[in-house]
Amino acid sequence: MIFSYSAHCIAGNHSLHNQDSCGVFHSVFQGKGLLFAVVCDGMGGMQAGETASSYILFGLRSWFYELLPCIRQQPLTIEAFQICFDTHLRSLAKGLYERNQKNRIQAGTTLTAILIWDHFYFIVNIGDSRIYCIGDEMNQLTQDQSFVAQECARYAMTKEEAKHHPKRNYLLQCLGLSSEPEAVYCTGKVEKNRIFLLCSDGLVHEIWDAEMGSVLSPY
Repeated sequence: MIFSYSAHCIAGNHSLHNQDSCGVFHSVFQGKGLLFAVVCDGMGGMQAGETASSYILFGLRSWFYELLPCIRQQPLTIEAFQICFDTHLRSLAKGLYERNQKNRIQAGTTLTAILIWDHFYFIVNIGDSRIYCIGDEMNQLTQDQSFVAQECARYAMTKEEAKHHPKRNYLLQCLGLSSEPEAVYCTGKVEKNRIFLLCSDGLVHEIWDAEMGSVLSPY
């Protein structure tokens, strides 16, 4: 499988300081191309959010290059990926939480990541950053762990109301504020001519899904 990818991170239109971190890492696993992309949206104000997001990003980079190759299953399964990944993620979450407690700060971050290998993808998500798959249409592969997403699922709020609700940034899960956050895992098949978009809520709040899909569509 041939990959074409890019990553970009900016402060945005309403902030002077960028708290996000992102990265794309490429390698070969069991003779096949392997791609790992990560987006972390930091929170906690200025240096705190940036520290939290970069802490998780670099911790996952180490996992990708140092620990993932230890998996020997053929083929790679969601169970093998989840066990290997979740163990390291829990260690990172505990480490970030303990740093916060020691320094008496509240530095947190979302996490959304995708691993692509042998025409399959593996996704992990915590918080409200998102992953989309774009082909003939645009599909959201992750579900926000947020107050407004919960209310929309209960049909107590519309998507339009959620976009402007005062609690739209209230998260139900994140890394840093709990020693054991709940990650959601899923997997699927990578079809031909597909684009995967990873983004923080800053992009989602400014641009509608249809606009992103029309710009990024491979057709």
